[in-house]
This record gives sequence, C-alpha cells and structure tokens, in this order.
Amino acid sequence: MKTSNKILLGTVAFIMLIFTAIHVALYAKYKKGEFVTVTQLHEENYDKHVIAGVTKVDAWGINNLEIIPSDTFKIELEKNFGKETKITYEQKGDVLVVKGGTKDFNKSTGKAEVYRSYSPVTIYLPSNTTLTVNDCDIRFNGAVDSSKAFTHTINATNANVTFGEWHRDDKGYSYFSNINLTSNGGRVQFTKGASFKEINLSLTDNEVEDQGFSADKIVLNADDKSNITLKGTNLKKVINKQ
Repeated sequence: MKTSNKILLGTVAFIMLIFTAIHVALYAKYKKGEFVTVTQLHEENYDKHVIAGVTKVDAWGINNLEIIPSDTFKIELEKNFGKETKITYEQKGDVLVVKGGTKDFNKSTGKAEVYRSYSPVTIYLPSNTTLTVNDCDIRFNGAVDSSKAFTHTINATNANVTFGEWHRDDKGYSYFSNINLTSNGGRVQFTKGASFKEINLSLTDNEVEDQGFSADKIVLNADDKSNITLKGTNLKKVINKQ
C-alpha cells in the first residue's frame, strides 16, 4: 500500500474513532439524565396558567400571539421578559383581558401610536370562544384531527391574522370548523394546509393572501379598500354577501 493511502486510511480511522468516542460520551450523559430536553427547557422559561370560566378573550398590543386548540383554557407567558415587553392579564367575569406594549404620542405624526410587546404569548383555547384582538399579530393553529376542528368568532382591528402552521411538506394539515372573522385594517393569511368547513369573512380595508388553503364554503363581504387574493379553486366557492 502506498504511503499516501496509508496516511489517508489512518486519518479516516482517527476521525471515526473520535466520533465514536463522542457518541459514547454523549450517550453516557443521556443515560445519567444530564441533558436538558427541548420540553424541559421550554418549561423552565415559561409559566402556564389554567383559568376557568373564560368564554371570551380581549387582546391588545401583542406582536407574538399564538392560539392552540385545547379542551382546557390556559395562558402561557415567558418568565424572563423585560419591563418594556411586560404582558398583563386579568379575568373579568367570563372575559380574559390580555395587554402588552404601550400607547404613546408620536411627535412626528401628531398621533397616539401603539408600541407592541414582542414577548410571546400562547393561549390554549377551547372551541366556541370569541376573540377580540386590537393591534396584534396572531396565529391560529388548527387541530391535527379533522373530527376535533374548532369553531371561533374573531373580531380584529389593525391586526395581522394567520390561520395554520408552516409545514415542510404537503402532508401537514391544520383543521378548522366554522370561523367567523370580522377584520378592520391589517392582513389575513391562510397558509398551505389550513382546511376549513366554513369561513365567514367581513373585511374593511384588509389584505387577504391565499397560500394554498382549502374550504368547503367561503362567505365574503368586503369593501372597496380591501385587496383579496384567492386561488381559482377557492374563488369558485365564494358566496358574496352584500
């Protein structure tokens, strides 16, 4: 065997030996429970609170609000957030009021403006809940099982509303039952894989983007300022309500 081949073979063997040693060391640490899993890390950084008797949510000034379907109402907040991103919540009867950010006067525009909180907020939401969102960026995750799809009524003002999750392939679906959305200003996005039984949209000065969702029925009422983009398949299902 040539000297160069011996050197190459020795180098490869040495590298494989190093990888094997690292693997054995990591496995030993794993068996001892010295690793922190993603779930454990999440639980260390977030507080989750179960709240009874809530049928309505009023959210304001939150730029990272996520809705996850659940049989039990819960709110999850990041533990270590700065004073400028503090989130507060208060239950008033059957309404949970969640606030973030601040409202301040902008000298350049001469108007009061909302400065949103970027601290993440996750709400685990039962079906048939009414949400009112103002100056928020909100994402609704659908059910992974079509038989467990939820129904919600949403009133949004100056908000970006997204339905569905991002999937790496074409096999992921987010199921929704009946969604009633009234939106004034902002943007509505329907991601690829989001699937609806029925959508009722009432839009004022809105943008709508169809990224490949599906729906059995679409009822639409929109003003002249709204800009709506729908794929041909969904366009055929629209019922205009004037």
